[in-house]
Amino acid sequence: LRWILLDKPGSRWNPPEKPFEDMIVERTVNRFQPGLGILLGADEIRRMRERLKLPVCQATWQGDQDYAARQYQVDPLSLLRPYSLYVPSRYGRKSDESIPTSQDGIMLALVGLLTENEDYLRRAAQQAIVLAQVEHWAEGFVSRVPGYPWNHSSFAPNTATIKAALLLDWTWHYLTPRGRTLIRKAIKEKGLARVWHGRRAMAN
Repeated sequence: LRWILLDKPGSRWNPPEKPFEDMIVERTVNRFQPGLGILLGADEIRRMRERLKLPVCQATWQGDQDYAARQYQVDPLSLLRPYSLYVPSRYGRKSDESIPTSQDGIMLALVGLLTENEDYLRRAAQQAIVLAQVEHWAEGFVSRVPGYPWNHSSFAPNTATIKAALLLDWTWHYLTPRGRTLIRKAIKEKGLARVWHGRRAMAN
């Protein structure tokens, strides 16, 4: 089915040879606040840092830092693939091309902002670039077939759009202009174009 319906001569997707070339700021940046303020601004980040010092927050905050430390060990390039699926367990969908939430870089970026960790933010920026370069924000090739009837067919691009937007915002200062443009283009073409299509907007 993939060969008949989707593949065209010369159009097969191949991962880029140098995914991070001119995408990530490699020099010291020393900026630890969101670039756009979509969800959190500099003031909120400062207040969060103070709140996290309270004893009542210590156990949860330690768990978040441990979670981010595990994300940091994930090679972003291991997630570069043709399709990304974010909700396999919630809807009973399974795919060997899924990107587990434990590896998507969101917590890594947030903890990087709060602890002022440039290594975390740069790795999260790499995760954002990889997500933008995944061929389709879909659950598999069948959800790219016109008229595919499954009701949840836009949940994957919807979730990917949210995560890409947050990663763009939170790692803004660690992305080059070219990297930011790549992520914005992916949000527009792989995310919003799918989410806001017909009845799918009703589900998202």
